[in-house]
Amino acid sequence: MHNPWATHGSLSSGSELYQTAFTTDFSEGNIVFSGEKKLYKAIVDVADRYHPAAIFVYVTCLSALIGDDIDSVCKLATQKINIPVIYVRTYATVTNNGAV
Repeated sequence: MHNPWATHGSLSSGSELYQTAFTTDFSEGNIVFSGEKKLYKAIVDVADRYHPAAIFVYVTCLSALIGDDIDSVCKLATQKINIPVIYVRTYATVTNNGAV
């Protein structure tokens, strides 16, 4: 999750990783200056440590509000780590017209 630590949670299926939520735990500095680099580094770190079949990125309302380009970060990370990095659009990122 690309969010502050206080708002994390997860549930999935498959391996034991479903029991673990990962968060970028961004700070005020990331809110002001973007958290994209921190998200990218977190994705690469999770891939290196756990070797998942795929990584799903969820954002909360705060990370959606600051306007990070999650799609681009996921695409760049997919190229780097050679596994799918999928941005899951959550309610926090959807407006009345269905787009961020």
